[in-house]
Amino acid sequence: MEAMKLTKKTVKTLETPYAIDLGNGFSKRMWKDKMSVDPSVFAVYNPTWSDAKVDIFEFEDGDPIIIGNHAKNLVKNVSQAMVSESAERYSSKQFRQLFLSTIAKDLRKSTRIPHLVTGLPVSHFNSRIDQLESFKGEHTFLFNGEKIYIEIENVHVLPQPLGTYFYTIDEDIDTGDSVLVIDVGHGTLDITELNGQAVVTDIGNDLGIKEAHNNVAALLREDFNDRTEFGSIGITEILEKGLKYKGSRISIREKYEKQLRAIFRNHFDLILAFITENKLDLTTYDNVIWTGGGSQELFDFIMNEEGNDNNHYIFIEEPQTANIKGYFAFGQAKEDEFNDTE
Repeated sequence: MEAMKLTKKTVKTLETPYAIDLGNGFSKRMWKDKMSVDPSVFAVYNPTWSDAKVDIFEFEDGDPIIIGNHAKNLVKNVSQAMVSESAERYSSKQFRQLFLSTIAKDLRKSTRIPHLVTGLPVSHFNSRIDQLESFKGEHTFLFNGEKIYIEIENVHVLPQPLGTYFYTIDEDIDTGDSVLVIDVGHGTLDITELNGQAVVTDIGNDLGIKEAHNNVAALLREDFNDRTEFGSIGITEILEKGLKYKGSRISIREKYEKQLRAIFRNHFDLILAFITENKLDLTTYDNVIWTGGGSQELFDFIMNEEGNDNNHYIFIEEPQTANIKGYFAFGQAKEDEFNDTE
């Protein structure tokens, strides 16, 4: 691919921060007055799909790809930007291409981004921050057959719990409160004790909601073994919207209420056991914040159904996007700080 030469007139400057949380399960982004959530998946583009209305991305070091819902809706077996060790994903070619393709998909044109904000699990922060900071600079690739130029002037990488902290600090918690953030992601569970913005303790494992989803998928295959969308990412949509089957839509929540409650209760208990094993006492914190996409399902099937006697528990509304809203708020503060110095 030839080097791309563009003048300042052909490259627009984004007037707000661009915040991105490229998780194992879903990609969350926020810029201007927009927010978008898509599956963190991709597929190699097949030229026979030329009639499909999809965005196509091509880099020098790989085949053309499609991403997000375009890939999920068109291809049965999509890929995730994962390798055997989750921390290694940030240095993989697949992660880098998915990260840049997602930005191009959102912004649509060659763009200069003054402030990009993203995050890492606390357990990966010190060892992997360099990989995300390396997105600073100029990037050129093909977007729908034409060259696109993305210039990132500043990259701000936060420990993920700070995204939730910045999102909740004004309305739900006071600056002097002791806070424990329990982030139930797709593939990972991250638990962080905060003293203000400082990380005091962090623990984590692979108890993301994916494990519960796999059990839901096994349950559904008993009755619908001819279906193929029972991957963990597909379960999120099925739980929310129901299962399309033979011309109708079945409410999985109603049909399997007791079984689902048992599955999510078991997963909730596994999380509590992990917390206890690590000698953390939830009753000692002013606020215990449950966030991440998985916490919504735990709330729906456990806390909402069985009641919540823990007044210091905070279940974030729309928890899947809490971090990204906090990242965006951080980016706005950085922009204001930068403008004040000019």
